[in-house]
Amino acid sequence: MAHQLGTHGQRDRFRVNLADAGEFNAWCAEFGCTPVELKQAVGRAGVMASDVAAFLQREAASRRQRRPRWSAWLRRPARPWSR
Repeated sequence: MAHQLGTHGQRDRFRVNLADAGEFNAWCAEFGCTPVELKQAVGRAGVMASDVAAFLQREAASRRQRRPRWSAWLRRPARPWSR
């Protein structure tokens, strides 16, 4: 008898399985990411859940908006005097 994915009970805690829709949705909910982000993370970091979590945390940290630097503000073009 062939094994049917998703009917064997609890999902694997250590590996992210993209082939099973139930596990895929559970991983998206656990990591708090979109399906596209999860696929990208698995493609770049591997299938181990700890590696995927670390990758998603690094990506979230790099996406945070930083305050503009004063040097960028000072280089803005001067406004012409209006008459």
